Amino acid sequence: MPVMCVCVSVCRRPIDLLTVKKNIELGVTRTTAEFQRDVMLMFVNSIMYNKSSHFVHKMAQQMQQEGLQHVQVSQHYLHNHIMSGNSC
Repeated sequence: MPVMCVCVSVCRRPIDLLTVKKNIELGVTRTTAEFQRDVMLMFVNSIMYNKSSHFVHKMAQQMQQEGLQHVQVSQHYLHNHIMSGNSC
């Protein structure tokens, strides 16, 4: 927990995977968009908090990039298949 306390001074809204999970279980996070927002916020916080030479910073950048690619693929699929009436 000490890392979260230090992180508050750098990150306005600290969040970690346990908090993301808890928010889903408690119904605070209810949509896919809210989940994506929280996960992307976690990556941004990791990038801001850790030095650019730190492996966590580099890993967060890579995961953020991959996460954004998956979101774009999902949005493209939704737009082309569901919104156009081509769903099953």
